[in-house]
Amino acid sequence: MDRRLTTVVAADIAGFSRLVGIDEEATIAAQKGHRQEVVDPLLSAYGGRVANTAGDSLLIEFPSPVQAVRCALEVQKGLAKRNRGVADDRKIQYRIGINVGDVIQDGADLLGDGVNVAARLEALAPPGGIVLSRSAYDHVRGQLLLSLEDLGHLDLKNIAHPVRAFRILSESEKRPAARIPGTRFFAVFAGVLLASLLLLAFLFIEDVFKGSSAIVDPRRPVLIVLPFNNLSGDPAQDYFSDAFTEDITTALARTPGLLVVARNTAFTFKGKAIDARQIGRELGVRYMLEGSARQFNGVVRVNAQLIETSSGTHVWAESFDRPLEDIFIVQDKLTDRIVGSVASHLRRHEGERVLAAKPETLAAYDLTARASLLFRNNTPDDVREARTLLRRAITIDPSYAKAYTVLARVENFFFTSRISTEYAAPETAERVIKAASQAVAIAPDDAYAHAVYGMALRMRKDYQRASEQAQIAQNLAPNDPDVLSEVASVLIGAGDYNGVVETIELARSLDPYLSPVFIGAHLSQAYFALGDFPAAKRSAEVCLERSPQDVRCVESLVRALGETGPHRDAQAAVSRLLELSPDFTVTDYIRRASRNRSDQAAIDRWAEGLRKAGVPEG
Repeated sequence: MDRRLTTVVAADIAGFSRLVGIDEEATIAAQKGHRQEVVDPLLSAYGGRVANTAGDSLLIEFPSPVQAVRCALEVQKGLAKRNRGVADDRKIQYRIGINVGDVIQDGADLLGDGVNVAARLEALAPPGGIVLSRSAYDHVRGQLLLSLEDLGHLDLKNIAHPVRAFRILSESEKRPAARIPGTRFFAVFAGVLLASLLLLAFLFIEDVFKGSSAIVDPRRPVLIVLPFNNLSGDPAQDYFSDAFTEDITTALARTPGLLVVARNTAFTFKGKAIDARQIGRELGVRYMLEGSARQFNGVVRVNAQLIETSSGTHVWAESFDRPLEDIFIVQDKLTDRIVGSVASHLRRHEGERVLAAKPETLAAYDLTARASLLFRNNTPDDVREARTLLRRAITIDPSYAKAYTVLARVENFFFTSRISTEYAAPETAERVIKAASQAVAIAPDDAYAHAVYGMALRMRKDYQRASEQAQIAQNLAPNDPDVLSEVASVLIGAGDYNGVVETIELARSLDPYLSPVFIGAHLSQAYFALGDFPAAKRSAEVCLERSPQDVRCVESLVRALGETGPHRDAQAAVSRLLELSPDFTVTDYIRRASRNRSDQAAIDRWAEGLRKAGVPEG
């Protein structure tokens, strides 16, 4: 059986049994006509595959959520036309539910929670209506112009966690007919004026918050990317800085948890003197990204800086120089680099911003941001507090994918850390996998969720699926240092040590403050497996500088010193290792490493380094 993420559409004829009871032959004939004339041609046009049929119901798989929603809208529109002139109690109308989720393919059929959620949502749709899950909505927002009703978090039968859902409004619901009495001129004038103001307000909000057709959460950080200045002295080069600005805006808009002001609004500030605090007040944005671009002597130089609008302070600033070989390749590379750096620094700054707040006042977003920062400290007390905060966040908002993602990382800390009482406990491993899989089910376009899920799948030695998840994560966010860190842990398990070095070095260039375990311990392991023992030693020393109490950093140094010496230093490192973890032995290390590593030869080499340093055999 094949398991994968896909788009599932469940459709069912409303009141079919009643219609058959009234006139069986006419109902079945009409149903066949609808399928032949409307449904089947549209499925073919939009790439839909019928996975199952049962009486009047259809289970359909689509390769794209956008295509699924477009097809569903066209189906409902086509059926509405065919139903014109038909008595209301004789109309054949479909209810449709759409979900993006994990499914199991059994032959041509689809099974699993991804299917069950779509079926439950279909039952909630009105005749002729469409209901989307949050995961489906996240894929299509910003891609399709939809008017939606937020149905909130729904407890669906036999579904473990609440599912947030949205109903697509019909044309009549979007613009309800209103009759204006003509008795008083001023009443008419006031009504028209009010309607105009509301329309302007709606258009402003729709334009400002790119991709958010439902609710804007004021707790989420909002960013504006101002037009980059062209410093070349040639107005004809404006195209480069403008296109560069648009690419960064588009890429940042795909960052989960971040709202980005749309290009049209941002470009109204082009060429104007900018005051960060004023922009913050006028647009309600928390951050402002600005910069400049210049071409000279075959080089492109881009300067970028991220500013917090409330204080005017700089969160991050960097300069990039690239050879002007192919302008479009350079533009893509610089965009990826800046987006990765900005996303990483935003996450850290958001965590610092909420650290001073009282936990009782924090909503799910802020609780998760605080927990993320505590987790980075990499100490048992801080990680324990992070787990408490994350469980509170999930209680407040069970559909917040980021909370599950960070919780999976936190649970993994307790599973892998020898100083934890939950070390190597099977129930802890199951909590890691459960949290990670829930994050992907809720937010299938979240790169970090896929990367963490890949890390979790290593615990089951499912290296193929782990690598697939890592590849999905890299495709979604090729320059996000947090994503790259998790990808590196998957590559370690799969035995791709050159890939580990390349991935971690890129992550470190984007974010020098990454977890020392990823920068040091994983890099040291990879260099050791490749036979570069001096580089393994240097990486372990970096790990210890940043996190002197972390057993994995000390273990990495012990292993490297076993090969490089001197013996005196190796003995001192072994004493420190046994002080932190008194029951550490080579035998236990091999058993532990074999749980989530596929390369037994590398495990044996790592173990031999520990032996040479003097670690007890056990």
